[in-house]
Amino acid sequence: MNAIISVCHFCELHGPSVLLSTQSTRSHKQANLKRNKFYGLPECLRTPGDATTSSCEACQSVSNNIFVTSDHDTQTSYISSQLPWQSETEALVRQACTRSLSCEVSQGKEGVLVFSDDLGVGGSRGCSVLSHTFLIRDSLARGFHRWFSITVLTRDRLLLLNVWPFLEKNISIFVSELQSAANKVYEAEQIARPQRALRLSNAYCADKSSRPLSELTGSPQVYAQLHLWFVWLLRNSATHLRETFPLLNWTLPFGPLEDSEEGFTFVSAKRDLHCTQTSPDNSNLVKYVVQTTGPSVNSLGMLRSLIGPTNFACVVFCLLVGRQVVVRGQPAVLVASILLTLKVLLPKGCARLIPFSSQYMSPIECNMLGIESRAAVPQPSPQVARLEVLLPPDCETPESLALLNQASQFTYHLKWPGQLPTKWPSYLAKLERAMQSDLLSESTLLLQIAALRMETLNAARVLHQVDFQDKKDSTDRKDKTALLQALGVNTSDSEVLSFWSKSCLSV
Repeated sequence: MNAIISVCHFCELHGPSVLLSTQSTRSHKQANLKRNKFYGLPECLRTPGDATTSSCEACQSVSNNIFVTSDHDTQTSYISSQLPWQSETEALVRQACTRSLSCEVSQGKEGVLVFSDDLGVGGSRGCSVLSHTFLIRDSLARGFHRWFSITVLTRDRLLLLNVWPFLEKNISIFVSELQSAANKVYEAEQIARPQRALRLSNAYCADKSSRPLSELTGSPQVYAQLHLWFVWLLRNSATHLRETFPLLNWTLPFGPLEDSEEGFTFVSAKRDLHCTQTSPDNSNLVKYVVQTTGPSVNSLGMLRSLIGPTNFACVVFCLLVGRQVVVRGQPAVLVASILLTLKVLLPKGCARLIPFSSQYMSPIECNMLGIESRAAVPQPSPQVARLEVLLPPDCETPESLALLNQASQFTYHLKWPGQLPTKWPSYLAKLERAMQSDLLSESTLLLQIAALRMETLNAARVLHQVDFQDKKDSTDRKDKTALLQALGVNTSDSEVLSFWSKSCLSV
């Protein structure tokens, strides 16, 4: 993960101060550092000149010491020093430290929060910060405690929000370890010399205004331990998220499975061979047909050209907001391929697909349904969009149907009495712009869709947390609107985010 993790404290003499910062570095050149390979430039090992100018013992922390750990598998080195070596990054870390300990306060003062700036120091590109503020007990401090914080600074806001649960969980463990060690020191000092009674006497005189973290926790190697913790966080955060294209997993008693470049799974089977698939609620068996050859749709661009841009936008809108999309017609391989092509637009949990069935299934059972042309279906409604796959007028016999081997030989008619909103959801608007571009290949378009899925799911996750908090405390509508703007979405996305939140997050 390309981020900087720092531990900061509030000094009674100097205010918010950075104690230790850990960041990663990579370089094609390798340097030897005491028999260990260092994957970085020599200037990365430079300590900022003003890192030790303070005479305060609590603020000096690691002083001129530098901790280095190298991961040879990924050719990455992790460096911990009091401040980053780059002046611009150093300014951002200092700013994050000040805000975490003085400006940005969570409910109850202790806890985790995220804040960000669109513009950084000097007009540079801004950054986002996850901050965990906590107390360390100190028998010599005013109020018998001192304020500390652990900050995670990165320029990738979406990545930070997506790994928020992972970071919050593990940073809380680190904080608990520090507090537990400090509590033991505090209790031992209070037994040896009770401070409360001493401070009420006239003979009390503070003998020490500030103490380093190593003394508060009773661990001289506390900064080395923090270095190892932060290296573990950075390394594992980078591999915590895995983006994969959704696959259709069919359990079949025949034929091999073959993965295509588009992320679909094709099944080899004999012509007109019927098999069964368990419905999403595991109560009914649904018949569908898989054929070795026949007309099929293998890309979103192809589907858009077949049914038209307007109809394509209507179908995508219905999928994004949770309305049922029914594709009715024959042959089965064409119907199933249309649904498989559309399935890539939705994240796992939002796509409840039955590729081909002999009878209609309600929206409760599936939101993507393929059905044969002779099956009875309800009348189209704003909640159900039906795409009819019609045979050519002169195709009346099985022999003539067998000659149809191109999806373009069929006619497509969308039956949906609903209307697209005046302002499209952000996902749909960005997808439409991407599909209108002649510069994007199909594989690149799939990567763009994966990014849109992640961006929308991230916004749904954050709003899900806000709605959960609303059950305890009332949130101002202005605050929620500002949150939507910070996430890059607007009110037109509310129906999409609501459906994704209920389907993917309400587990």
